[in-house]
Amino acid sequence: MDIDAGPREDGDVFVDAAGGEIWISELSPGGNGLIEEVLRQYAEDPRRFYSLMTAALRDNDFLLSDFQMTRFLGEVDANSQGDLAAATTHFRSAYGAAESHLRFTELRETLASQGYITFHAFIVALANRILRPGSGPASDAFLLDALSRWSAEEERLGIEVDARVGVESGRCAV
Repeated sequence: MDIDAGPREDGDVFVDAAGGEIWISELSPGGNGLIEEVLRQYAEDPRRFYSLMTAALRDNDFLLSDFQMTRFLGEVDANSQGDLAAATTHFRSAYGAAESHLRFTELRETLASQGYITFHAFIVALANRILRPGSGPASDAFLLDALSRWSAEEERLGIEVDARVGVESGRCAV
């Protein structure tokens, strides 16, 4: 099948036998051999290419951590009376290393009983970003509001805004 490269007209959709179309391009004029290298490696082992592509596109630890931290913030708001809010309050009010360790263990067990996946990356992110010293219901509410606004703007714009964008002179460099 002879298919012309380039943008498709509305309604002119190409789907190959694998069910999709992949475009690979280079930023520098004239290229630097990247496309030729991709084609060479693809020809050597197409299954490896698709395995790598699948791994790059599927949900990962960062996405799961983000989802769970947002869920956590929604469930421990200032008006919540549930087990998770109580365990969070107990951890934040713990005094000393031994009590903090005990209360954090109880919090992890409560998270697991509530359906959270308590893998290392999530627990570290939760401890360092949400449960850090000095945090409380006010910082939880602020963070949840900021995340909600971020999501609303992404929805409005129809794009995902990378959280790692640089900020220069008070303006985002997107």
